[in-house]
Amino acid sequence: MALPQERSAAEWSSQTLVSQASTHLREVLSASYPHVAARASADPQGALALVPGVQVRWTHERPKGACDLGGAYDGDSEPPTITVRRVGNEKRNNFTALHEVGHHLLYSDEDWQYRVLPTLGDKARMVEEKIVNDFAATLLVPDAVVQEHLGAGVTAAGLCEMVSLTEASATTCCIAALNLPGERLVMLADVEGRIWYSDSNGMPYNPGKRITQPSLATAADRALEDGQHTLVGGEGIRYSKGWADTDVRIDVALHEGLVIAVATSTRPDSRTRLSSDWREECAACGEYFAADTSSGQCATCGDWKCPECRGCECSNSKAVVCTRCFVALSVVEVGKGLTVHEDC
Repeated sequence: MALPQERSAAEWSSQTLVSQASTHLREVLSASYPHVAARASADPQGALALVPGVQVRWTHERPKGACDLGGAYDGDSEPPTITVRRVGNEKRNNFTALHEVGHHLLYSDEDWQYRVLPTLGDKARMVEEKIVNDFAATLLVPDAVVQEHLGAGVTAAGLCEMVSLTEASATTCCIAALNLPGERLVMLADVEGRIWYSDSNGMPYNPGKRITQPSLATAADRALEDGQHTLVGGEGIRYSKGWADTDVRIDVALHEGLVIAVATSTRPDSRTRLSSDWREECAACGEYFAADTSSGQCATCGDWKCPECRGCECSNSKAVVCTRCFVALSVVEVGKGLTVHEDC
């Protein structure tokens, strides 16, 4: 499957295109490195070591420029270098290993580098992370396994069972759940509601990791007796602008101190994008607009894109783009006179 062409950045944020790009990467892996593909599912770390022309380093420190998982890919070095922070959870190490292989495949893909990446603007980093996450998850968790545990419906209890009975990490299982029919938000958090992973394939929208979710803490407390609990409405899902989506059903299960949550929208019309009374002020032009008229959130600053000027906080910083990852620099980085992200 070839990479989709002539698609907008907003379209590339959808799970449909993410899944197509992930399939493309798996096909490239099988065609270019069949010996690596043969070991990827059963021995991810061994497969990583077999990727030709790549230097692999394992460390106990978080590498510079690391993604959320603690891995980093440097395609500009000679040879290209993958650095992975080894943690105590081998399931997570396996996922990170394949995640970084995905970055290497994308870096080497001319269609991605010259036709797709330049069109993504400030969504580039977010889209690439979603693609390589999906690539790693689908290698680690075959469709048959996903159907066995989640085929009857995506629930927190089903995800918890999947984590317990397979070699897949909680993150891997959550990513796999996004490919199943229906829109949902999946989250991993501690019992205080502090999120360390979240993603969505539609509604409810992803709140990110900056906001503690009291609803998860409440559900986790109520789940102590039998390991799971479901909340409808209540405090809902909180967002960075102070708004909360209370039209949600939040299904929670506990796994070794980890809160696994699946949130779905309870709005009658699932196609409704956002409450029309949720309004934003554009940091770039100062106009107020309804969030449901925005093309989506900026992957860098989290602001909703202004429908008038297409700006956000990044635009307000004169949109200086990092020459390494092509994502707009923050206001602070621009103020320092940087042309490359400090983490890059």
